[in-house]
Amino acid sequence: MKYVYVLYIVLTYLVGTVLSFTQSNVLSRTYVKAAPTRPNLGARGMMMADQAGIVTMYIKSTCPFCKEAKALLEGEYGLNLTVVDVLEGEEGEQKAKQRQMKQFSFRKTVPQIFFNSKHLGGNDDVQTLHREGALAALVAAMNAEGTPRLDEGWYHPHY
Repeated sequence: MKYVYVLYIVLTYLVGTVLSFTQSNVLSRTYVKAAPTRPNLGARGMMMADQAGIVTMYIKSTCPFCKEAKALLEGEYGLNLTVVDVLEGEEGEQKAKQRQMKQFSFRKTVPQIFFNSKHLGGNDDVQTLHREGALAALVAAMNAEGTPRLDEGWYHPHY
């Protein structure tokens, strides 16, 4: 019985070591921009005052649809966009940004537009919302209330 207990302790230690090594190895291959230290952080590591009015747009600088959506949001609605160009940076960073965009939008095309943590879609979706008059209401609601952003680890230039 004593040997079984010792074997159990040794196996538990080995499994824990292997799992921690695997997790740290996975994280070391993921591109995540480090967050600056902020006081009074909420449960997800972000201040509620910083939540409202964040518009994030994943783009490729050469994409005409990205330019069209950006012109609409900046020109017509006067929004200050946080742009994440998935073609900027080294190859590993580019792939990580594209993976993260796909993880949160379930799409691999650009542009992908987020109001706070709400995924609006691409250029066609935003243009349709604009034509139907629904985009103005979404902009007003986005600025009025602080919606939690996506989980920490999401590539976001403010982090």
